Amino acid sequence: MDKKLLRFENCRILKNGQILENDYLLVRDGKIINYMDVFFDEERAPDIRIDCKGALLSPGLIDIQVNGGFGVDFANNIENIEEGLKIVSEGLLQHGVTGFCPTLVSSSPDVYRKVIPKIGATSGAINLGIHIEGPFLNKKRVGAHSIENLRTFENGIKTAEEVYGDLSKIKIITLAPEIDGALETIKQLKEKGIIISIGHSEANLSTAEAAFKNGASLITHLFNAMVPFHHRDPGILGLLTSVPIYFGLINDGCHTHPAAVKIAYRAHYDGLILVTDAISALGLHEGIHRIGELEIEIKNNCAYISGTNTLCGSMLPLNGCVRLLDEFTQCGKIKAIEAATLHPAQLLGIADKKGTLNDGADADITIFDDNFNVLSTWIAGRCVYSKTADAFEIIENQSTGKIEIPEWVDLVKSAKFKELAPYDQDWFYTRCAATLRHIYFRAPVGVGTITKIFGGRKRNGVRPSHYCRSSGSVARKTLQALENLKLIEKVPDSRGRRLTAQGRRDVDRIAAQLKVASKKKQLLKKQQAAGITVVVPQA
Repeated sequence: MDKKLLRFENCRILKNGQILENDYLLVRDGKIINYMDVFFDEERAPDIRIDCKGALLSPGLIDIQVNGGFGVDFANNIENIEEGLKIVSEGLLQHGVTGFCPTLVSSSPDVYRKVIPKIGATSGAINLGIHIEGPFLNKKRVGAHSIENLRTFENGIKTAEEVYGDLSKIKIITLAPEIDGALETIKQLKEKGIIISIGHSEANLSTAEAAFKNGASLITHLFNAMVPFHHRDPGILGLLTSVPIYFGLINDGCHTHPAAVKIAYRAHYDGLILVTDAISALGLHEGIHRIGELEIEIKNNCAYISGTNTLCGSMLPLNGCVRLLDEFTQCGKIKAIEAATLHPAQLLGIADKKGTLNDGADADITIFDDNFNVLSTWIAGRCVYSKTADAFEIIENQSTGKIEIPEWVDLVKSAKFKELAPYDQDWFYTRCAATLRHIYFRAPVGVGTITKIFGGRKRNGVRPSHYCRSSGSVARKTLQALENLKLIEKVPDSRGRRLTAQGRRDVDRIAAQLKVASKKKQLLKKQQAAGITVVVPQA
């Protein structure tokens, strides 16, 4: 990993359920790091600054259902699956996707046993685990799947192992809970750490609830390939109101009507996960194409089985689905993006490192403009896609990366009325902090003002002592050090300095942090005074 400290600045950041305006983000070793650690522990400036020009920083998008794209279909690309995976994973980067689940539709055991072992690490968007959609589906809701490949669980999980082979790479399995042996097999697959999704099913609500009770936690492409809503038995749709379940939603304007999207959003937003269900037609032009043995037709940005009105997958990339969710529901940028970042990460159990920009998370970042167009994509703090050369500006910092300390700091007196140099070896840092605090309240502040506030009485022998200013050189070096950290700036048409927007945020945050630390310290003293034993964990 790169040890350099990166700072994304002049940007808006989606973090902790809010958009922070004109903020910045620090990245090192492929992780997002705490600015307090850098400011206090290292007194360090960034090695590289990235001017985002006011763009929006989002966690990288996560797509849990990708059948292929850019001419590649995973289930029909057996001999060249590694090359196909490379093409798709790298192609997804232009759409802001940093993690995805390669998806295999209903196939023969021979196909699964050949393809699954070959799906591994990727060169583009990260492989988060395989999603297998089938072949344990209801024949009445087969959709574009081959009916000849469908199976039932004759021997429970043993049947699954016979069909799939090794289960260790499988993250999600879509199945119909009403088929023979499914409910008991759901328990067994759940124990293997596999996420069970209900889909391509005719299940009624009671069967769907039984599947959830046994371990199912996801619905595959809500509204599609399932029993429509009925007021006497809402079917799988009823789970949105009865249990805390996640559901995939193909929000491409073809698979799901905007009114249906609104219903799902209002019924259970916390479980909404945007998916593309992308097929090999993603990235292809309109017309007729062949996917394995299936002939499809692309028209009006939708993909159909040729000669029919049966949809067979999506063509709209995930950032487009995010845009339409905001457009259809008026939910706002935060909720639209979290449906494609935080929610899928929560389902996959990786929300501590993916789908978020919190401290310690992986630096997987998508930079959007105001219309959800992707300007650049980053994985582990490395730029893996940029729309244009001027999408952002990289500024190399030629300094040492720390507060610039004058060479004479251990020798010089801080004022002529002082007899010795300061005893505290960190006095220059303290002076910088005190100067910054004064500028916060009294800007604009120049060298003259600094020499006044740090002045003092000079002893004058037997005569009365008199006031004397502090060192002008020390004041000047202090201001220059703060300027190099981009905490203060010169005021136009003035000789003084003021806080930058970043500097003001830093001071506000540090003050809040110190307040919390002070309260903890006071509480600790009270507990010790009361005879309460306090165990402090060792680092």
